[in-house]
Amino acid sequence: MSRVTRLLFATLALLSIVFLSYAAHRFTRFPLDLEFAQWLQGLHSLPLTAVMRAVSFLGSEWVSMLTVLGGTLALWLMRFRLEAIFVALLNCIGYGLSLLLKVLVQRPRPSGELLSILDVTNRQSFPSGHAFYAIIFFGFLFYIASTLVRNRAARLVLQIFLGGLVLLIGLSRVYLGAHWPSDVAGAYFIGGILLVFFLIGLEAFRERGT
Repeated sequence: MSRVTRLLFATLALLSIVFLSYAAHRFTRFPLDLEFAQWLQGLHSLPLTAVMRAVSFLGSEWVSMLTVLGGTLALWLMRFRLEAIFVALLNCIGYGLSLLLKVLVQRPRPSGELLSILDVTNRQSFPSGHAFYAIIFFGFLFYIASTLVRNRAARLVLQIFLGGLVLLIGLSRVYLGAHWPSDVAGAYFIGGILLVFFLIGLEAFRERGT
C-alpha cells in the first residue's frame, strides 16, 4: 500500500468515525435499532439468557483486561515478541479510544420503557466497550492465526471460534438490553478501522525484520 493510499484511507476512516460519532450523539437510536433489539429479545429463554450472560461476561472490563494480559504474555513466551507488543498497544489504545468516544458522544443507554434491561450499567452507550474489545482483541488473534498456526484444520477451528466470539459478544449486549444494535455496529466499525491500522503496522515491521 503506497503512502498516498494510506493517507487517503486514514482520512476517509477519520471522517467516517467523526460522522458516525456525531450521528450517535445527535440521535439516541438509529433506524431499525428498536425493531432488531425487540426481535432479538423476543427469542428469550432461560438457556439463551444464561449463554448471553456468560458471553457478555467475557467482554467485561476486568475479564477483558486479564485476557489481554494473558494473551500478550502467551505470545511473548512463545517468542512472538512483535505480535505481543502490538496486541498490548492495540488494546490499550482501543480501551482509551472507546472511553473517550463514550464521553464525547454522550449517548444514553436503552430505556426500560422500550426494552427489557437485563444488564444495568451507568456508562454511556456509544460505542459498546464489549464489542470494541471483541473486534480488536479476537480480531487480532484471528489475523495472526492465519500466519502463525500452520495446521489448516486447527487454524480453521480457531478462527471460527474467534469469529463466533466477536459476533456473540456483540449480540449479547443487545439481547441484555445494555446497548442498541448501532452501538455494537459502531464499535465493530471503529474498532475494525483501528485494527486494520495496527495490522498494516505489524506487517510493515515484519517486512523490516526480514
